[in-house]
Amino acid sequence: MLKKLNTTINSRISVVVPAHNEEDYLADCLRAINNQTVKPYEIIVVDNGSTDNTAAIAHSFSGVKVISQDVLGITAARDAGFDLANGEIIARTDADTKPDENWLERIDSIMTTGIDATTGPIYYYELPAQKFFKHLGVYIQSKLAGRGRRPKFLAGSNMAIRKNVWKEISKKLCHEDNIHEDLDL
Repeated sequence: MLKKLNTTINSRISVVVPAHNEEDYLADCLRAINNQTVKPYEIIVVDNGSTDNTAAIAHSFSGVKVISQDVLGITAARDAGFDLANGEIIARTDADTKPDENWLERIDSIMTTGIDATTGPIYYYELPAQKFFKHLGVYIQSKLAGRGRRPKFLAGSNMAIRKNVWKEISKKLCHEDNIHEDLDL
C-alpha cells in the first residue's frame, strides 16, 4: 500500500534526499518532509546503490520521485538529484534526518530575500542530552565557518541553493573522495 504524501503544492522548492542503505530512517524523513508547513514542489530520493529496502521504502510514498545513482558516494548522489530537480530552489537533507515542520517555510522565507544559498543548524535527535548536543553542533558549525557566524559551507543535511546557481557552479566543484561535498559547496 502506498503511503500518500500531501500533494498540496504551494512552494518552489525541490527537496533532494540522497540515500544509501537508509531503510531504518528514510520513512521518518519522508513523513517529516510531508508534514512541512510549506509543501515541497517535489521530493527526489536518490538511491545510491542501496542493498537494503531503501528504494522500496522510497517507492512506497506516492509523489516521491526515486532515481538510481550507481556511482557510490554522496557527491554523485547529490549531483544526480540536484541536476534533475525542477524547483527554483533545491533543498537538501539526509535520509536519516527529520526536518522540523517549518524547515521549508524558513528556507522559503530566507530565499525570498534574494540570497543564493543558505544553511542551518544540525541537531542530533537520537543522542541523549539534546540541549548540550544542540549547542555543541552550533559551536562546531561556527568553528568550521571561521570567524563570525556566517558559514563558509553548506551543511549537507540542512541546506538550500538556487537552481540557477547550482547550474553555474556544479561543474566547478571538486569530486574527490577525500573532500566532503558540503564543505566544497
